[in-house]
Formats: sequence, structure tokens, C-alpha cells
Amino acid sequence: MTSSNQPESTPEIGESVRITLAAETQGGQRTTTLEVPPDAVLLAVNVTDSGTDGETRGPKNASVRVFDPKGDKVEPTATGDPAGRSSFLLQSPMPGPWRIEVEYGGGASAEVSARFYKKGWFAKLRAGVGKLRCKTCKLVLSTLVVSTLIHMGPLIAAGTAPGAGAVSPALKPVVRQILTQPFTLSAGGVPKFLSILLKYLGAPFDKLMEQVCGWLRMCP
Repeated sequence: MTSSNQPESTPEIGESVRITLAAETQGGQRTTTLEVPPDAVLLAVNVTDSGTDGETRGPKNASVRVFDPKGDKVEPTATGDPAGRSSFLLQSPMPGPWRIEVEYGGGASAEVSARFYKKGWFAKLRAGVGKLRCKTCKLVLSTLVVSTLIHMGPLIAAGTAPGAGAVSPALKPVVRQILTQPFTLSAGGVPKFLSILLKYLGAPFDKLMEQVCGWLRMCP
């Protein structure tokens, strides 16, 4: 069973695409594209397993390549994750169609999720109203949260990250900068965001997202 979705758009905030592989009986290739607009400030692409708690595991019998609009292969910004996951977290991505290719063999399972964020996305997210506000927060932030967890993976495994105070300086400078932009004005800033991720490691992902969006006062 292989599935890939059509782009999922959140007006004025961003858009996402996803490829999911589960219980593949034979090998093959899937390709999808994400049209990144000129006002995008961030692109996140995560490569994990599919299924329950798939975000905690790497893909099985599948490899992923990401190409920018010029056709150049882009290398992940997060590698060496003990769980086998990888992530691309890119500031000011090149406008145009980004191509994602997945090659897989029999028995493969994987999920590739990609999302771009437009200029001013976080302020527009927090300005949302109504009963769908919490759901929208989880939807929009999930890709960024998983990417952060993947970037933290080697630090946690090495014992470098017993607390948020140690995680932040150990992260790559570009990752710290990306996180600082949306969260700097939130209570506790980036250290608080990281402390929530550390506290709820191993918890169901929806529980983690409830805590993050609750901190941002977007979920009850």
C-alpha cells in the first residue's frame, strides 16, 4: 500500500505534502513536488517511519532524495540520528518546485513530510480564532516539532542534552536561529520550547503537540 497526498494548504501560513509507504509488497519509486513561493522563509522536510509512533523511527528499506528547483540534490541538515531519521531544515528556500523522490524495496515503510512556512507565519497562526485554532496549531507546527526532535536526536543519545539549557547551545546555529524567530516572544522562549520536547519524549505525539500548543495558548 502506497499513498501520497495532494498539497495541504493553510492560508497565509504555508503548505505541505506527504508520501506514506506502508507494508509495500514490492519495490518502486514515488515522487512528489512542493511549490515553494517567493515569500517562504522556511522549508522543513522530515524522513521517518510510517504508522503508530512512526516519527520516533527511521524509514525501513527506503531512501529519500530532495532536489531544489535548479535540480541540485540537497543534503539533510540533521544526520547521525540514532533512530535512523533525517531532516532538512532550510532558511529562505529557493522559490520554485522542490522535488522529493523515494525509492523503496519490498517490505518498506516510510513517511516523508514536507512543509514550507511563509513570512509572518507564526503571527498569523497565533492570530487565528475559533474552535479549529488548536487543530490548526498542531497541524502547522508538527513538521517543525519533528524536525527539531530529529536534530536533537544525536545530542540526546550522546548525553549532551540532559536539559533545555544544554540543548540550545549544542544545536546547530542555523537551527537555533530558525527556532528563535517564531518562539522568542513566547513565554520562556526557545528554552521553554525545548524543555517541553524533552519532558514529553516517549509520550504519544498528539500529547506532545497539545503541550506545545497549550504553551502557545492555542489549545486548552
